[in-house]
Amino acid sequence: GKYYLNKYHFRSLINHYIDLAKHGQMKISIKEFLTMLAANKFEQQAERIKEYYDLMISQDFLPNSPTMMNAGARLGQLSACFVLAMPDDMEKIMKSSSDAALIFKSGGGVGINYSELRPEGDMVASTSGVASGPVSFMNIINTVTEVVKQGGKRRGANMGIIEAWHPDIEKFITAKTKPGVLENFNVSVGVWEDFWEALVNSSDGKYVLRSPLDKSPVREVNAHHLIDLISLSAWKSAEPGLIFFDIINKYNVFAKARGAPLRATNPCGEQSLYPYESCNLGSINLANFVKRKADGQYEFDWQRYEETIRKTTRFLDNVIDVNNYPIPEINQASKDSRRIGLGVMGVADL
Repeated sequence: GKYYLNKYHFRSLINHYIDLAKHGQMKISIKEFLTMLAANKFEQQAERIKEYYDLMISQDFLPNSPTMMNAGARLGQLSACFVLAMPDDMEKIMKSSSDAALIFKSGGGVGINYSELRPEGDMVASTSGVASGPVSFMNIINTVTEVVKQGGKRRGANMGIIEAWHPDIEKFITAKTKPGVLENFNVSVGVWEDFWEALVNSSDGKYVLRSPLDKSPVREVNAHHLIDLISLSAWKSAEPGLIFFDIINKYNVFAKARGAPLRATNPCGEQSLYPYESCNLGSINLANFVKRKADGQYEFDWQRYEETIRKTTRFLDNVIDVNNYPIPEINQASKDSRRIGLGVMGVADL
């Protein structure tokens, strides 16, 4: 059916227009806009708009929270998930921290691999001092998260990753067993084939920890000790998780184009991303696709489910183009790779 504007809809429409126009985001006057609206100039888009509206109002599908909160608002940042780099350089560390603050402000969360940072106690030639280690720099992002609410509405979320070969790996594994530490982080140990080989095939479990600067050996540990430490810490505090970078990169379709492996995920781990990429998430409500047959039995409506997948995939891809990204690097990387994540919800209600 048709959707008619009542006075409350109209007032909201005008307020949105005024807010957007005030910040230079409307290319036509309010008179032209309303004239076009009255003349059905948006008729071509109307069918698809109604299609998406019906999907959401029926709760067949919902996009991620930033899309729900920021669409039509001046902020206009619609993505939930981002990945940033963390090079072993103080200026770049502070740049990433600043970028993270802008992402949190706009409603997103951040994943970062801290493995490039030199371990605690390493010499720093430029200052003749010693490094404080990657866990200490995670505390910077943790504090930024604490004070900058997502889109002014909620606190942000982070994924902190250190790979198993890093000399500070034990400190990282046990970091969250202490109350109040890195409370705005999920933390995960990144593992590759060499870790599993040491764990399964090596008689003594010998595993070499390496310098992040030149990959030279630093010391040896027992892989069995590391997996036991991970298990004990996860039992105590539900952290850390494990990220199987060997498997992720086996199926990485961007490996050749990017010339590098994937080494980070978004805060909840659904999507592996390169630095400065973002992804838009959405979920289809499976419970809504169960229908009752004439004989009283229930069945899953696979045809409507397939149609909904096609529509919502297009929806999430469209978000990439209309999104207002928090920094230019993210704008470019996101449009280059066009990452989306369509999942399901309502499984328990089936």
